[in-house]
Amino acid sequence: MIVVDNMNIIIFGPPGSGKGTISQVLVNKHNYKHLALGDVFREHIKKQTKLGLEIKKIVESGNLVSDELVSQVAKEELVKIGRKQHLIIDGYPRTIGQGNALDIISKELNINWNFAVYLDVEREIIIDRIITRRVCSKCGSTYNIRYNPPKVANVCDICGGEVIQRTDDKREIITTRLDNYINETAPLVDFYKDKGIFRTISSHGDVNEIVNEILNLQLKNES
Repeated sequence: MIVVDNMNIIIFGPPGSGKGTISQVLVNKHNYKHLALGDVFREHIKKQTKLGLEIKKIVESGNLVSDELVSQVAKEELVKIGRKQHLIIDGYPRTIGQGNALDIISKELNINWNFAVYLDVEREIIIDRIITRRVCSKCGSTYNIRYNPPKVANVCDICGGEVIQRTDDKREIITTRLDNYINETAPLVDFYKDKGIFRTISSHGDVNEIVNEILNLQLKNES
């Protein structure tokens, strides 16, 4: 039996590594509170807020939003959540600058991160996952038209919303996103290794097995 000691987890990895899918399972089955900055940004874009319009130009070009702006939004969202334990954050931090900013934010909000989990996956698999990924335009639930399609084509199983392909999930943008990830985000591996909380987990295979491996990190750490 898995025992979870109110862990707080940073989950990161390349686009298409399964961060959102794994986080959904942790929320739905294990009562985690999930902060996905990508979802927050997409909601701003959908509502065409000032922030959303600014982000849209950057995202659609395949580039990264500035560390300062991302960290500002991250702090606002963590304050809204108001929880100190049982948190999972994905899509942030993505750079060393954001990692340092999260350290400051976490200290201010009295949040301790137990593990930074890196989801390891091959580039070819990432590209396949992304171009076959679909999301609900209403609730944000994720699907894969090859491996996990909605029961009714283009209709969300959860809320009945329209299931679509995100603009930044198209093939012509994927290469830029992956290259940006390597240049900007990969250094976080050493950043969290230095803190002693870095763990690598393969994101190949069944999502529930991957989630169980993440949850068992606390037990392994205590043994």
